[in-house]
Amino acid sequence: MDYLYSLYDALVSSNVPGEKARAVVDSMERDMGTTPATKAGLQVLRQDVEN
Repeated sequence: MDYLYSLYDALVSSNVPGEKARAVVDSMERDMGTTPATKAGLQVLRQDVEN
């Protein structure tokens, strides 16, 4: 989850208010925890990583 702290820090350093940056991070964390990966999505990710 270190990437969420990094995202928060990046948003705040870009002058996004702390409470709004926290809302973005919280939303991403909820979405990533409840949205399953699909086979098609994993194939796209694999292609992106290989290129």
